[in-house]
Amino acid sequence: MSPIVRRIASRALVAAGVAAIAMFAVQTCESSSARDVTIVVDPRPLGGTVHAVRVDVLDRGGPRGAIERVYRPGETVTPVELRIAAPGAGAELMIEVESAGGPQRVHRPLEAAPGSRVTVVLGDSSR
Repeated sequence: MSPIVRRIASRALVAAGVAAIAMFAVQTCESSSARDVTIVVDPRPLGGTVHAVRVDVLDRGGPRGAIERVYRPGETVTPVELRIAAPGAGAELMIEVESAGGPQRVHRPLEAAPGSRVTVVLGDSSR
């Protein structure tokens, strides 16, 4: 086989390998997202006095995930979003809010099927 043909063949093999890895990565990401749960905590109804929000997710196996969002003075308060693998039995949300009125803690049971989205609106008595 000539050196040119060998070089072309080796480049084609490398390109095929890279393409196969990329396809595998996309499939893995898509399948894992179907097993994830998205948790959204919306502190906006509490007003502009919110300084920080921390969300912890626990189940019987221990901590599953956490996120903390600190708002600078003058910054618009926005929802906090956490994406985790679906928690097991006995899961709960522990939410801590720091505001001008002092700290607040909210504990809520969490039952979420894989692929679902759970929204908690703080300060909204209808939810």
